Amino acid sequence: MNSRIIPRRNAPFCSKGLNIPFSIYGGLTYGNNIESFEPTKLNFARLFKALGNQGNLIEGMKLHDCAQSIGLVKDALVVSSVVSFYGRFGAILEAEHVFAMGFKPIDVVLWNAMLSVYVKNGEGEKVLLLYRQMREEGMHPNAVTFVICLQACGILTSNVKSENGQKPGKEEKAHKNQCLISSWASEVGRALHSDALRIGFAFDVRIVSTLISMYGKCGMVQEAEHVFSIMSPHHHNVVSWNAMLSAYVEEGRGDKALLLYTRMVKEEGVEPDHLSIVFALRACGILVAENKEVVPIKSEVLVIGRALHMVSESMGFSENVFLGTTLVNVYGKCGSIVDAEYAFQALSERTVVSWNSMLCIYVEHGHVENALLLYRQMKESSYVNEDQHTLMFVIHACTALMEREKTLADEHGYRVKVISELGHALHADARKKTFLL
Repeated sequence: MNSRIIPRRNAPFCSKGLNIPFSIYGGLTYGNNIESFEPTKLNFARLFKALGNQGNLIEGMKLHDCAQSIGLVKDALVVSSVVSFYGRFGAILEAEHVFAMGFKPIDVVLWNAMLSVYVKNGEGEKVLLLYRQMREEGMHPNAVTFVICLQACGILTSNVKSENGQKPGKEEKAHKNQCLISSWASEVGRALHSDALRIGFAFDVRIVSTLISMYGKCGMVQEAEHVFSIMSPHHHNVVSWNAMLSAYVEEGRGDKALLLYTRMVKEEGVEPDHLSIVFALRACGILVAENKEVVPIKSEVLVIGRALHMVSESMGFSENVFLGTTLVNVYGKCGSIVDAEYAFQALSERTVVSWNSMLCIYVEHGHVENALLLYRQMKESSYVNEDQHTLMFVIHACTALMEREKTLADEHGYRVKVISELGHALHADARKKTFLL
């Protein structure tokens, strides 16, 4: 979302004119009197942050007007807060305008605020271009600057991975250009790594974690391992361990990911968070996918999956939708339908991805009646809508069930007709929703 949002200008400062809940003003006023709000730089910065957290765009725009009317838009702290506020809503052009017209000379906090807006909105290329401008203007980066720029390198590489497998044609030239940008981003990432070392950030855990993640997304696992290994284990935190786990999973090294998880928990005594368990479960899925016909591998992975499931329950993660959906997938790949159903039923919230995971398991294992019953249950859940994958799984279920019924006696002809009509209706629905082109 790059649409520009232009606030009204020259509005007089008046706290009564802002329809901000008193809970946001808490701590910024004296007693219960909103009239006593003091328009200081720090209070404005706090209010912009609070309004951004609450998604209150309209009142934030009014507050921006107030800041302008009393001359605070030239203050570095306030300008940084306004830039970050608009970035929360994807209003990149407005954030750029405030950044360009704000405090001069621009300090590193304000540079970082604009860089952060770009990275949070997926504008990796703009991050790196702005970083180059920052360096050309003589501003020295801090640790936060490096973290943001390394994240941008990872974004640019991830964009190429997400486009792999697209049909050639009009998009082919754009894809080649994106590949060149990704290659450039990898080189910039290496250069940023060198700069961070030279400046003295070699053992900053935030930069180390982001470097590992960036190298992992670029497919440079050896570089990620090197960065991870040069810092002693007691300096690592769960974020840096997760970054290395993610790098292994991204590269399809399920074996290394599980070994690292074991080392992290049993040897180093680091308590995993829900992401650690998700990466370990995804590693299990990789091992099963690589050894589909090897029954002992499936059995061993199933044991590991159940153990991770128990750990997640003991730590209170069992209702996490991301972790729960990953569990469903792993159980399905291991062929344990009962375990998959248990994990699915335990979810307090179900996304379309969760429903699709369970549908896929039923269809792949021939439980097509259960797939259709689950689809009906999903349709009765008003809070979630099917996507193209949902309809694909249900159409497959209809096809498989119809083929099965055709092999039975003639008295099942009516059922075949009903199933066929359901399949045609789903096909028409898919076309109507432009899932089929």
